[in-house]
Amino acid sequence: MALPYINVTQVGAGTAVLAAPVAGQKIRLRSLAGFLSIAGTIQLQDSAGAVLSGAMNVGIAGGLVWPDNPEGWLETASGKGLSLVSITGAFNGVGMIQYVPG
Repeated sequence: MALPYINVTQVGAGTAVLAAPVAGQKIRLRSLAGFLSIAGTIQLQDSAGAVLSGAMNVGIAGGLVWPDNPEGWLETASGKGLSLVSITGAFNGVGMIQYVPG
């Protein structure tokens, strides 16, 4: 089964929608990799603002890599979308998601 890839390109700090809500489906994050334009913090949330990950500090010389995990790193509740929130800096990266019956 082919899984949808997502591209994340922010122009500044804020919320980037990774996947819109789908009725009756959960969204499972299988992988994520990227960097911030300046050192800062990111967090993953669902479309209602529920926190799905802790705040993650990302250095400008470093980045974030979550390799493919078939079980998923995290998933939303049924009918919720998935967003990445950067507190400072713009996040640029790629990821892979999976829709799961919920």
